[in-house]
Amino acid sequence: MKSRSGFIASVRSATPQLPVREFLELFVPRDPRGIALGCGFAGLGALGLVGAINGDSLGYAYLAGALGGGFFLQTRLVPAFLWLLLAAGGVWALTAGSPAAWVQVAIGIGLATLATLPVAEAPALTLARPLSEVQPNLRPGSSFLEVSPQTAGQAGIVIRTVGRLQVLVDGQDLAPSLLDKRILGYLWCSLLAVAVSTSRGAFDRAQLASELLPGPNRRSQLERLRRQLWDLQHDLPQPLGAMVSADRNQVRLDLTGVDCDLITLRRIANQIVNRDPNVTAALIAEVQAALDATGGGRFLPEFEDLARSAHQSRASAMQAVTEARAWVLQTRISLAQFLARQSHQSTDSKES
Repeated sequence: MKSRSGFIASVRSATPQLPVREFLELFVPRDPRGIALGCGFAGLGALGLVGAINGDSLGYAYLAGALGGGFFLQTRLVPAFLWLLLAAGGVWALTAGSPAAWVQVAIGIGLATLATLPVAEAPALTLARPLSEVQPNLRPGSSFLEVSPQTAGQAGIVIRTVGRLQVLVDGQDLAPSLLDKRILGYLWCSLLAVAVSTSRGAFDRAQLASELLPGPNRRSQLERLRRQLWDLQHDLPQPLGAMVSADRNQVRLDLTGVDCDLITLRRIANQIVNRDPNVTAALIAEVQAALDATGGGRFLPEFEDLARSAHQSRASAMQAVTEARAWVLQTRISLAQFLARQSHQSTDSKES
C-alpha cells in the first residue's frame, strides 16, 4: 500500500496551484465515522499531552497513538489496532485494581469497532485550473467522474483487434500513439476488451479503482481512478478519449457506430445461430469476410506488454482478453464448419 506521505506528495506535485485550505480539505474527515474517530484521537492526544506535561511516560505513548491514528484516519487497520491496544491497556489496568479502567476498555472496543467500518469516499477537492480548460465530463472537484453526456456515436472509426491493434480514423491509425502511452493504453485496451467480450461491456468503478491501486486505502484508489479517467478523456488522441464513458457505477468504452471486427464477428455468429432455413449468398459472403478479417493472429497481442508496464498482469482485464481469444478461436471454428456444410450441400444439390 502506498504510504500516506507518498500520497500527499503525489497530490501536491499534481496540483501545484492548490490553495492550502482546499488541499487540507482532502484530509479533513466529513463522514460520521471519520469525525467520531478524529474526535477520539483528539481526546487521546489531549490526555497524552497532560500526561507528558506531568512527566508520565504513558502520556508519550498516548500522544504517539493519537498522531499515528490521525495520520492514518482514512484507513481501517491502523485505527482499529490502536483502539484495541488502548482497550487492552484498560484490561491490564483492571487486573491491577483500577475499576475506572472499564471506561477505557469500553471506549477502545467501541472505537475499534467503528474503525472497521468502510472508509467514506474522498471529499470534494477543487483543483485550481485555468478557466480555459473546459471539462465536459469531469468536475475536478468531485471524487466521481460525472455522468458522461450522451453522444451520437463514433461513426467513421474502424477498430481491428486481431493480429495487431488498429484504430483507423479517416485512414489514420491512432493505435501507435495510443500504445506509446503505456498506462493509458493499458486502460483503454482493457475497456475495449471488456466491451467486446463481456455481456455487461463495462468495468465496475470500484473494481477498476482497486485494481489500479491495490490496498485498503479506498480514498487513494478513487482519487487515482479519477485522475486516470481525466487523462484518458483528455490526453489521448481524439476521438479515442471521447469514447471513454463513465458514471458513478461503471466505466465503459462507447463503441456505438464503430466498425469493430469482433463486434462484426459476434453479430454474424448470432445471425448464424438464429438464421432462417434459407441461407443467402450475402450471408455466406459475410461469413467468409469475417473469417478473413480475424484470421491474422490473436486478439490484442500487445496487451501482455501493456499489462506488465502497468503492473496489472493479474487484473481482471487480462482474464477478459484471454476469454475473448478463446471465443474468437471457437467462433472461427464454428463459422468455418458452417461454410463447409454450405459448400457440401451446394455440391450435393448440383450433383442431384
